[in-house]
Amino acid sequence: MICKNAISPELPDLVRSVNPSVVQIRVQGDYGRKWRGSGVIVHEHGLILTARHVVEDSNDITVILSDGRKYKSIDKIADPNNDIGIVRIASLEDLPTIKFGKEVQTGEEVFIVGSPFGLFNSVALGIVAGEDRDVPYFCSEPLLQLDVAGNPGNSGCPAFNMSGKIVGILIGGMRDGDGITVVIPGDRCKKLLEDYVDRNN
Repeated sequence: MICKNAISPELPDLVRSVNPSVVQIRVQGDYGRKWRGSGVIVHEHGLILTARHVVEDSNDITVILSDGRKYKSIDKIADPNNDIGIVRIASLEDLPTIKFGKEVQTGEEVFIVGSPFGLFNSVALGIVAGEDRDVPYFCSEPLLQLDVAGNPGNSGCPAFNMSGKIVGILIGGMRDGDGITVVIPGDRCKKLLEDYVDRNN
């Protein structure tokens, strides 16, 4: 656990710099069922990374930016091996994007920004608690473990290093664990994005 006195003084500036790229995702499925998730804009052509389970069973997806702009999804894909997906929106305006950072290691400080319970751009600070975690319930491939709270609505939100770069996408928290959250590592998220861009050029 990180002592409050040890929190980086740069954190408020980092949060302000990434907030415009973090989005809330509102989804409607069959029989009028509705739910929410989070995501992050990673490409100027309107590509947003999120968790697969947020969007895969959707009939209608609305993406809301931190400045209130709303967009309907025009495409989506889901990675069959990882709980990550991509939503695409069409915008004639400039979209704020975030780049990927290098791989993180156990003990490194990280923070997440998402929309738990619909609360836009909520921040949680923690550390990488473990690497290469085998959690078949969430994913068939190894995951990062963070010691931040993963609440409903945070699924799909980005995890950042202390340079404000993406190091993973949050996919869930352990039901019986306090502050045990798992994340798809950034390298696999980046590969999904690159594959999508290559196929759609």
